[in-house]
Amino acid sequence: KFYFLILAGLLSSQIFASHIKGGEIYYDYSSGTTYDVYLLLYRDVTGIPLPSSTALNVAGHQTINSVTATAVSSKFSQLGCGASVEVKLYKATVNVGALPAAGITFYWAECCRTSTISNLSGVASSIYFDALMKPVAGTTVASSSPRFYSPANLAGIPSVSNAFNTTAFDPNPSDSVYVELVSARDNSTLNVTYATGFNYSNPFGTAPGISTTIDHATGAMSVQGASTGAFVVATRVSSYTNGVLSSTMTRDAMYYLVSSSDPVPSTSVSNVVTGGTVSSSANAYFIEIASSDTVEFNVTGLVTSLDTLTLAGFGSALTNNSGNGGNCVGANCATFTPTGA
Repeated sequence: KFYFLILAGLLSSQIFASHIKGGEIYYDYSSGTTYDVYLLLYRDVTGIPLPSSTALNVAGHQTINSVTATAVSSKFSQLGCGASVEVKLYKATVNVGALPAAGITFYWAECCRTSTISNLSGVASSIYFDALMKPVAGTTVASSSPRFYSPANLAGIPSVSNAFNTTAFDPNPSDSVYVELVSARDNSTLNVTYATGFNYSNPFGTAPGISTTIDHATGAMSVQGASTGAFVVATRVSSYTNGVLSSTMTRDAMYYLVSSSDPVPSTSVSNVVTGGTVSSSANAYFIEIASSDTVEFNVTGLVTSLDTLTLAGFGSALTNNSGNGGNCVGANCATFTPTGA
């Protein structure tokens, strides 16, 4: 009976983690030596529910080994796109005291990844991702970390060009970011083993006609010509203050390329009007604005009668608001007004 209980516990842990499709950690400076640390977990909605709280591990600190992060919000994304995912946000407020020069690392790890992964080899590995908090040079206090603009969109269509929302920023406008693809990890020191024909910089494959590109300055990622499958992709954002590394965070997520019986909706952005600085690449726009500026733009979508077009905003100024059909919630909000047929 004793051995049976241990086995049951191990199986429960593995079943829980096998439905985790990825995650990421970032943090905000609060005051003094206190920080708000955030954890995003992505879950297959066909799996068991995510817990109301989870442990965030801490490495490199003299007295703190872990903190408890509590769920503060949850949303479902990509329903009906072949990879329905729940995105759950957790928060922990922690006083870390004076930071050591080498910094400390917040990390989340669990066994095991799902076995249905196209670009990894052998037995399903564990999942691990982290965020490094380093003090600003000459101090023992860190500034807020870099982060992605929005939760990951994890579904795409095979054999075409797909754009994934890996664009990133640092809340401190004087800091600069560098975004890159890195190896997914089993733990803090061990990288996963990629299957033949895949590697961390080409996670969707190296065969002729398949390419993965990422803009190191913005993080915009494009995947061309990849086949149907489930692909683990790790994306790291590093932040530099006056040229010195101050923080890193890594998103580890499983991306799905799935066949679709529906035609892919066609969308475009036009008539961008703002007092800020605008740059664009393909259909991606990057706008730097002050707090008093406004942004206006048109989104044109060609969709079937069964599809809908939704505008969602993410970030500290937008507070995860979204509008659909002109409805808008929140004090800092975008209004989306469809016109025409």
